[in-house]
Amino acid sequence: SSIDATRQIPCVVFLHCNTGSRLDAKPLIDILIPMGIALATFYFSGSGISQGDIITLGFKEVEDVEVMMTFLKNIGRVDCKRICLWGRSMGAVTALR
Repeated sequence: SSIDATRQIPCVVFLHCNTGSRLDAKPLIDILIPMGIALATFYFSGSGISQGDIITLGFKEVEDVEVMMTFLKNIGRVDCKRICLWGRSMGAVTALR
């Protein structure tokens, strides 16, 4: 069977913790991808290989999530009505904000 390249798929956006990284989402790959669910990860500003200088424990990180959501909307493959934010510690605070 062929994959429908125009079909929009649900997506989990992983939000890492204060001392974590986008790589903390790696175990989710084996769970989500076989279910047809995309996984998006990124570094919050001030973390990992980002260009930011500091982390704010969820305050400014909300802006990073907004940028990611805009990116996902613009690529057109993600069903924007079926996006789940999955956060750990600082990431969970950011998701709630």
